[in-house]
Amino acid sequence: MLKVGVVGIGYMGINHARILSSFDECELVAISDIDRAKGERAAKKYRCRYYENYEEMARKEKLDCVSICVPTRMHAKVMRTFANAGVPFLVEKPIAPTAKEAEEVVRECEKLGIFSMVGHIERFNPVVREVQKRAKKLRVFLVDSERVGPLPTRISDVGVVTDLAVHDIDIIRFVTGMEPTGVYAVTGSVSRQEVEDVCEAIINFKGEMSAHLRVNWLTPTKIRQLKVFGREGMYQADYITQDLYFYENKTIDDRIEYGKMLFDVSEGEMHKYVIKKEEPLMVELSHFLACVEGKEKPILSMEDGIKAVRIAEAISESGRTRKEIALEF
Repeated sequence: MLKVGVVGIGYMGINHARILSSFDECELVAISDIDRAKGERAAKKYRCRYYENYEEMARKEKLDCVSICVPTRMHAKVMRTFANAGVPFLVEKPIAPTAKEAEEVVRECEKLGIFSMVGHIERFNPVVREVQKRAKKLRVFLVDSERVGPLPTRISDVGVVTDLAVHDIDIIRFVTGMEPTGVYAVTGSVSRQEVEDVCEAIINFKGEMSAHLRVNWLTPTKIRQLKVFGREGMYQADYITQDLYFYENKTIDDRIEYGKMLFDVSEGEMHKYVIKKEEPLMVELSHFLACVEGKEKPILSMEDGIKAVRIAEAISESGRTRKEIALEF
């Protein structure tokens, strides 16, 4: 049985602890958090040991793997600690605040031969997996992603692009299987000055493919929605309810020229697909444990995490400069 630990018992960390403590294939043996009262409460609830210092936990516990759920600015330091201790880890997205820092720490872990995984949780959402599977048969020309909601109290060290948009950046790459060639974005700080809290971005790809991305912390209603447009129709997925619909393009004709086809569409049938609903974090952690044991191959790499941060940086730069930023992968 795998012995696991959790570093950081905040909004995400406490859920990592909850799920890991429920698995039969592992034992949650230790947690760490700088907030002693919170850490001790969690340790008592999940019947494990508490450490105020994660470095002490890395030295004293014989861990088979660990979940790292600390603030983004601390990711690299904590990853290095457990990599040097020989402990495989899952780190919450994003890997680091900058692509440069992410690349440095990932290369160090690779040299040490430590298995690591970045927690892009939406890849494990059943509705996203279904869209990705079905989109392969859809001649996609546009992806539209909306991730908006109220201002969170849990985020203080990064803006909405790094916190929220990295989800959608990763999913757009995952669903289309394509790499972006450039981005143009408009960002702003409406509710506070230190970081951006609203972003509208266009992500360009080779050919006629593009993606539109909207994220903010200014909307009173939480919306998590993905639309994938193709010549045959449109998939619409709700991340929260895990509902998936397909709206058919009734008049698609391969003999019609592409440019003309865009103006010669009509509404066809609408299909709703039955998706087996699962908690994405539970699926993600189960997959991580299976990878640690060598039973499964990871469905995403640390390189995917680095690319998400690189694209997020380009979006932020474009928002500041109001210029299109080219990308090359």
